[in-house]
Amino acid sequence: MVETYEKDGIIYFKEPYRTNLWEWLDSHIGVDTLFIRNRQDLDNNIINVLAYAKVKEYNAKLNEINKSREDTSLFRGICEEEVCSIDSFRVQ
Repeated sequence: MVETYEKDGIIYFKEPYRTNLWEWLDSHIGVDTLFIRNRQDLDNNIINVLAYAKVKEYNAKLNEINKSREDTSLFRGICEEEVCSIDSFRVQ
């Protein structure tokens, strides 16, 4: 089981969580994700997640954490409105 802890609205992984980029983004709608920058992994749609915002109101806090590090990048979460418009496009 993956171990996490929460501090100030940010969920941190005790060890980087390696996962498929698209599955992660699909299951974390609206929240940003802090991950270790690794070009080879990204080319294979893999990310190593360090932390993510608990809810979208904490996205700005996660952005501040990202600015203080040199080895990470931030994925912006797909907002709910965008997901809804994609889903309605698929139905038509």
